[in-house]
Amino acid sequence: MLMVTVQLDERIATALREQARARGLSLEAYLRAVAETSQNTVTSAVNHDNVAEFDTVLDELFAADTRSLPTVPLTYSREDIYSDHD
Repeated sequence: MLMVTVQLDERIATALREQARARGLSLEAYLRAVAETSQNTVTSAVNHDNVAEFDTVLDELFAADTRSLPTVPLTYSREDIYSDHD
């Protein structure tokens, strides 16, 4: 088993403790569950069926007529960038 030490901002550590407590878990058990869930998500995202499906969706998206999309300027003025600032 691999042991890892992580340094967290106190605000994040407090939030994680609260989430663990809300689920009735220790912080260690909660973080282990989060890591296991993340590992399963990463593994399934690399599944070749998902990659093929993603490629199909992208092909369909780019095959569509893009002329109906609004045009976007190639440059933005200072006023465009800071329109919500005084």
